[in-house]
Order: sequence, then structure tokens, then C-alpha cells
Amino acid sequence: MHSSALYHYLVSVGSPSEPGDDVRFFAACISHKAALRTGSLGSALGLDPAGLRQLLSRFFPEFMAGLDGRACLRTGLHARAQQNFLCECAGGAKIPEAHRPDEWQDLYSLLMASAAAPSGEVAPLMAAVLAQACLGQNHLWQDLGLPGREDLTAALARHFPALCTRNRDNMKWKKFFYRELCSLAEVRVCQAPSCQECTDHHLCFGPEEGDAWNSLAALRSARP
Repeated sequence: MHSSALYHYLVSVGSPSEPGDDVRFFAACISHKAALRTGSLGSALGLDPAGLRQLLSRFFPEFMAGLDGRACLRTGLHARAQQNFLCECAGGAKIPEAHRPDEWQDLYSLLMASAAAPSGEVAPLMAAVLAQACLGQNHLWQDLGLPGREDLTAALARHFPALCTRNRDNMKWKKFFYRELCSLAEVRVCQAPSCQECTDHHLCFGPEEGDAWNSLAALRSARP
């Protein structure tokens, strides 16, 4: 599996000066998006070219060392992980196209409003990746490429503790983020008097399982 090989490579070259949990978080997100053949890697992660290189240089400096600045980062990553891969960008590093930019900005701002002070330059990078993944069609942990929901919750607790704490009832993270946005905009979407009385309760609070991503659970056993 390409994404698993990429993940193992990135973890092996992760910066020893960065927390291991953050190295593994970004390694999973990057490897998941790098397995795709279309679109730029930065766009898939919600980062512009400068932001993507900042992320890679900070957490995976060994990968970035000696890399051609004009080369396709996705192709370069596969090559370092000894994986055959032909990216459809034909070697060109493309500028990411805007994808629901207003919605992305709202999600990014929501996250950054509760960023932990010690997170420094990491919180904006993580917020960008999280906001982009929120635009996907699956559970948030799936669209990030993480092994499970608990990995996502742990990352939010580290870097966005105030927002994480507000999810007292353990609502699904995407549902919770959008409920927070509706609350800020003073828009009431759900007509039920309370979550407990809502007929769609299971959609917001049910288990976040995904058979298609079960193979990613093996990544946990590879953690150093």
C-alpha cells in the first residue's frame, strides 16, 4: 500500500526536535494525500506552496534536504520511499486552486481562535490541514488519513484545547465544527429542541467507523 510505505518513510526521517505525536499526525496526513495522482499535494492539504514547504522543512527536514525546489514534492516523496509513482502533474509543482475558500476560511478561523499559545507556528499548519479535510465527504479522521478518531481528538487537545473541551458530548468532529460555525453566525439549522430529542441524533453522535480505512490501524503498531 503506497500510503503505508510513505508513512513509514516520513516517520523514519521525522525531526527529533518535534513532538513524536505531531510528526506521526502530519506523516499520516501527507502520506494519505500523496497517494493521490491528481491535484497538487499542497492543495490537497490546504496549504499554499510556501506553507507546504514550511511544514515539510520543519517536520521532515531530511526529506527536504537536497530536493530540487522545482520538483513535484509528491513524486519526490514516492522516490525517497522507493515507490514507483507517476504523478499527473508531469513533474510541475502547481499552485493550488481555491476550493470552497470562504468555508475553508471560516473553519480555519474557528480553529485558530482556540489555538494553544505554545503551539506557535504549528497551529496554523494544522488548522489549514484540518480545515481542508473538513471539506471532504467522510469522517474527519478518514479524510485526514489518520488511523482513528482518537488520533484526531488527541491532536485537537494538544493544539486547540479550548475548542476540544467544548465538545463535551463527544459529537462527531465535523458536525461539531459546523455547529460551532452556525452558533457564531447565530443560525439555527437543527429544529429539534435539544440534541437528545432529535431524530437524527445517531448521525451526529454515532460511532465513527470506516471499513475502507481499517488497514491504517496497522500504523499504530509501527509507532516508535
